[in-house]
Amino acid sequence: MVKALNVALIIAGWFLEIFWYYFRFIQDGTGPEIAIIEGLALTLFLSVVAYARTVNPGWYKTAMFLLLCAYSIFCTSGGQAYNLNVKLNESTTANIEQTQAQRKAQIRVESIDRQISGMETDLQSIRDQLQGIASIEDRGLWRTTVAAAEVQQTDILERMEALELEKMSLDYIEVATTRRDENIYSYYGKLFNWSADWLQIILQTTFSLFICLMAPFGITALTTGTTRAKPERQAVDHSDWEDEVEQFVHVSWMQIRSAKGDSIIPREVFLKHMESHGGFSTYKYREIKKAAIKANVVDKTRIIVYDESEAKRKIMEVLQWQSKEPRKHGSGSITKSVQQGFFNLISQVKQRR
Repeated sequence: MVKALNVALIIAGWFLEIFWYYFRFIQDGTGPEIAIIEGLALTLFLSVVAYARTVNPGWYKTAMFLLLCAYSIFCTSGGQAYNLNVKLNESTTANIEQTQAQRKAQIRVESIDRQISGMETDLQSIRDQLQGIASIEDRGLWRTTVAAAEVQQTDILERMEALELEKMSLDYIEVATTRRDENIYSYYGKLFNWSADWLQIILQTTFSLFICLMAPFGITALTTGTTRAKPERQAVDHSDWEDEVEQFVHVSWMQIRSAKGDSIIPREVFLKHMESHGGFSTYKYREIKKAAIKANVVDKTRIIVYDESEAKRKIMEVLQWQSKEPRKHGSGSITKSVQQGFFNLISQVKQRR
């Protein structure tokens, strides 16, 4: 689960960094494809330096890492500022278009008002004329004129109604039009009484810093956090193995006592010999021989310390030291070499004394 989160953090960091690098580099007139390649190259460069610094730290790697981080922060924050300016320019263009639309609507409304005012004057004139022809005789005499006046009156009323409807629609458009001349930084600036420009710089730079550190942090966590500390094994108490050590030295030094050579007898011969003397644990034989090698008493096949009492003392010193120090999993060849050198040094000092 932790490994998956680290991988997701690396991928998200790469994507965001390349995305804002793209907006930064297209400001220089770079083509979109080249801008993406440049962002990808710089992002991978930072990740490789972060990995190399984690595996094998060095001052020049740290300096290169900090330089790349600073460049990434400046470029990605510049990309954010450029993208915001593009949005603001689009908003400004939209505001201009809206202002022009509002002005046109106002001019048209004023024209409609003038037309309606003129029509009302004409309509009132027609009504006055019709009121002067009230009797049946007069209407019969002026029937053609009256019919034309009534048709003109109906036409004026219909046109006035159409103009009123158009005016209502223009008023609705003017009310529904809104201005988009603020961004989020202006909003926060007014809310907290801060400078919008400085607030923009601080927030964009902080965000760029987080983006810059996403992939390096994920790489560091994957590199250093994959191995878990293993529990320590309890030390085995060998301090009561004096009898076994004495038997081991007595039998293994058989060829020294008989002056037949300085080789230690093979394990199979030793164990077979001990079968008739109460037996001997294979595990104890292996541990005692390892202690003898560490104490520089024997090597794998040859006896180094001929004196049996001295050999037993050195072997017991190693076994007692191991009983006090708990052994850890995965100690490795380096730890073993240090222990071997430590015991060899002690043995050489005591031999000189």
